[in-house]
Amino acid sequence: DAQGRALRCAGSTGTSYRRHSCVRAHDSRASTTVKVDLPPGVSMYRQTPEFDQDSVPRGLLNNHSTKSGVWGVIRVLSGSLRYVVEDEAGHETVLSAGDAALIEPQRVHHVAPVGQVRFFVEFYR
Repeated sequence: DAQGRALRCAGSTGTSYRRHSCVRAHDSRASTTVKVDLPPGVSMYRQTPEFDQDSVPRGLLNNHSTKSGVWGVIRVLSGSLRYVVEDEAGHETVLSAGDAALIEPQRVHHVAPVGQVRFFVEFYR
């Protein structure tokens, strides 16, 4: 199910955020509710507009990272989006409608639409 895929994606790097409390997030634009593990005490301070395969900013398609202490959550509303973490393991996940992926602070990553897609990103600190 979408919730299981999101948790597997969010936890695949094996880092310490798995110890933190689980925050349940829901967006009225999404058809499902998914869990993403975030550290305790963080709160959402910004959300991007909804992007599609034609409107995704070039900066998201190229390698980039969040600042120290800033966590991100990618939420896919429809279609598919490739999420690539540029680390030693070369972690790559294809997110589908209803999936979410956790972006760790300062982790270099990029995304790539896989056909048609609608998604947005939330930022927490």
